[in-house]
Amino acid sequence: MFMVYFSFLFSCYVFLSVQSNLLILIMSLEMMVLIAYWGITLILGMKGVDYFLSLYFLSITVCVSALALTLLVRVVRVHGDDKIKSVSSIFNV
Repeated sequence: MFMVYFSFLFSCYVFLSVQSNLLILIMSLEMMVLIAYWGITLILGMKGVDYFLSLYFLSITVCVSALALTLLVRVVRVHGDDKIKSVSSIFNV
């Protein structure tokens, strides 16, 4: 379990420290989700419970990943790159 906590903290550090590209942010979020899946699988395995919950979580994660990739492609087509500074003009309403 220590490895799960350490990996999750490392992915949080990457998410908070490297904020130049949207692709890196999305990849660090996906790393967090995969570590959470790993933790759910370990906990369910230790308790001897069925893995149906982890498969449900994984299917929702795949849908969210596809949505994030679609939004990233859309941002790159509209703005030309995935830098945060060029996209931040969207939020200045």
